[in-house]
Amino acid sequence: SSVSTQSTGRAMGDENHVTDLSVIGTKKVKNPEKYYVFTIRLTRLNNSVSIIYRRYSEIFEMHCAMIEEFRELVTSKPRWLPPLPKGNPMGRNNAARAEERLEQLREYSLDLMKLDAKYISSEIMTDFFSVNDDDMKFMKEKNEDDNDVKNAAETIGGPVILEEYEAIEDYKPTDKKSVSLSAGEVVEVLEKSNSGWWYISWSGGIGWVPANYLRSVDGDGEDMQPCDGGKIARGL
Repeated sequence: SSVSTQSTGRAMGDENHVTDLSVIGTKKVKNPEKYYVFTIRLTRLNNSVSIIYRRYSEIFEMHCAMIEEFRELVTSKPRWLPPLPKGNPMGRNNAARAEERLEQLREYSLDLMKLDAKYISSEIMTDFFSVNDDDMKFMKEKNEDDNDVKNAAETIGGPVILEEYEAIEDYKPTDKKSVSLSAGEVVEVLEKSNSGWWYISWSGGIGWVPANYLRSVDGDGEDMQPCDGGKIARGL
């Protein structure tokens, strides 16, 4: 399920203050070395949504900088900021290690966003949450990949069969990245994120929807009923 966390305070007047954070997956990068980055989805005070990509070493550096700047984060009882394993080299089984770290970071993010707004709005965190050139590059690559998937059926390489799913009930989007669904509407799934959100193509365009609002048209998958009376944790 998606890990979605909300900060306990707000930076008054700062519309870029992060109010919601989700670690939604990993991305393998070859540039020219091979490494993984973690995909982080941010919602800000002005309700804008940003996607940033960070290496584990960058997350660990931020963690250490916060401890150095705010010692009370680790001296309080219980400590406010949990330990974060050192970023050792991944070794041969990079994919497995990335998945292991993904779970660690999802747990870590829960405690991180419970911190008071003064920590979330600190210069260290503000810099960490800022969208940089690499983030823009990765987002452009993702958009191009999505277009490739949409257009692949028309290429010489032969058709790509996308899975069809049916909406089991109406869904209203909670932000700019998600899209609406009507009960009975059939969509094509472009990407299945292990966060519980799927990237779909439908008559209205392309966007994210909660997986538990969809069921397989072919009848191969189990029906997934909305949890908590139709509500789902906000964010991917």
